Amino acid sequence: MRTFQISKVFKDMTVLENMMVPLFQNQNMKEAKSCAEELLEFALLARLKRNRQESLGGAEYCFSIVRGFMNKNLRLYLLDEPFAGVHQVIKVHP
Repeated sequence: MRTFQISKVFKDMTVLENMMVPLFQNQNMKEAKSCAEELLEFALLARLKRNRQESLGGAEYCFSIVRGFMNKNLRLYLLDEPFAGVHQVIKVHP
C-alpha cells in the first residue's frame, strides 16, 4: 500500500467510510469497521468518524498515515517527512 502527501479520499464519504476503503475487497465489513474504529481511536480521530472527509482540515495528514495501517499485511511503513503539515501542538504532544 502506498499513500501520498496529497491524500486521495472520497470527500462525500465519512471519515470512517474512507478508513474502510482499503479493506472492502479483502475483509468483511464488520471486521473492517472494527479495525477502522480502533485505528481512529488510536490516532485521536474517533470523534470525527461520522464527519464528512472534507471536514478533517488539519487532521487529514494524520488520517492518511493511520489509514495506511488498515493493511494487515503491512511489514514496513516508510514515511517521508511524516510531520510535514502537522500542527505544532500535535508534534510535541507527549
